[in-house]
Amino acid sequence: MTNSHQPWRSLSLLVILSLIIFPQTATRTAGASMSDEQGIQKLHQQDMDATLSSDPQALADLFTEDAVLLEPGSPAVIGKAAILAGNKKEQAEHPGVKIMSCKPDIRDTQVVEGWAYE
Repeated sequence: MTNSHQPWRSLSLLVILSLIIFPQTATRTAGASMSDEQGIQKLHQQDMDATLSSDPQALADLFTEDAVLLEPGSPAVIGKAAILAGNKKEQAEHPGVKIMSCKPDIRDTQVVEGWAYE
């Protein structure tokens, strides 16, 4: 993938930071319960499924209304509507792109006071 597809690759991290409803972790860390781990695994799978579907709405639906999308070298995208608009713009700029594989590289997950950080 090229840098123009950075939103798809980093979505996993950003979803974790922006969701309140699934504050869990993918690996055993201090403060994480088994249900936390199961919830984060479910969220990771939803992220991979939405990424592979190339569906801008499915990707945006992983965010809360007040989400903030943070990407290296780019300004913050604030709000679910703005994230959806960015997803649609990305798709329109690359109409023939089909994502064939999605393998997140999550190296560290920490749970602090109900929030998961990757």
